[in-house]
This record gives sequence, structure tokens and C-alpha cells, in this order.
Amino acid sequence: MFLPAVFLLAGCCLAAPAALAAEPTENDVKVAYLFNFAQFVDWPSGAGAGADDAVNFCVIGGNPFGRTLYSIQGKTIKNRKVAVSLINAAAEASQCQVLFISRSERQQVRHITGQLGRKPVLTISDTEDFVQAGGMIGMFLDDGRVQFEINNAAAEHAGLKISSHLLRLAKKGPRHD
Repeated sequence: MFLPAVFLLAGCCLAAPAALAAEPTENDVKVAYLFNFAQFVDWPSGAGAGADDAVNFCVIGGNPFGRTLYSIQGKTIKNRKVAVSLINAAAEASQCQVLFISRSERQQVRHITGQLGRKPVLTISDTEDFVQAGGMIGMFLDDGRVQFEINNAAAEHAGLKISSHLLRLAKKGPRHD
């Protein structure tokens, strides 16, 4: 079963998208992770983080999640509505608070994260060695379960503050020597 430990932090349950049924798929779990990760990140003021601003979740490259991605649209994170967008270029990512970099862009990860520079965009991917390439949260499978690792230095460089609760749940990713 794919249900991750991220749904339980400090003894309280996190909201999971309604699309998660009794047996969620790997992509269902990854979308739930995207949603839940954002609940444990603080963005700097002026970073599209006003009360009336949406939390923009973007996917660059092919959308691996299909319709499941849209199950989080309209939900709330820190009293802000979630909006979902598919984008085609790193230049469009500055409008996003959360950017999932699809596997179709794996050769461009360093370019994309480099183009973002210090922009407060939480970068997430399930591409191999993502955090080593400058990404912030890398998801991977370990014994059939979705796990994640965090490059907190990259997040801090962009002005993002990741909760210590989330940092404690992060695993060390698999090595691909």
C-alpha cells in the first residue's frame, strides 16, 4: 500500500485529496504529497502569499498525474485556494509557489532550478538525483512506498522555510552509482 507517513504529523491527520480511494495509486500518493508538502512550507512575504492569492501548483513538462492533479484544485492551504497550471517553460515558473518538474524534463532540471535562482518556488520531482541537481524535494519509491528527501539548503536559498516536522520525515534517497 502506498499511504505515506506524511499524512500523520505530530498526531494530527492531514487532509488528503478526495481522489484518494481505498487503494491509491502511486500518482494519487504523489499528488497528496504535493498538497501536503505545501502545508509545511512558509513563503516570504510578497511572494504571491497574500490572503487573496492562490497557491499556484504548476507542472512543467508532461503531466504524469492526469486528472488526479486537478483533485487538489480549489482546496485550501493556509486559508488560500489551490490553483493548478501546466506550464511549458521555466520562465513561466515564477508565477508558481509549487513547481513539479516532470520526468520528461529530467535533462533540464539544472537549467530549470538555475533559472529560478532565488525565486521562492518550491521545486519537487520524482526524477533520479533531483535534490543533488539543486531541487528541493525529491520523491522516490522504496520497497513499494513513496518516500522523499529534502535539500533544505536549496529551499533556504530561495527564501522558503520548511517545517521541522516535514524535515524529520524526510528519508535519505537511494544512491544510483
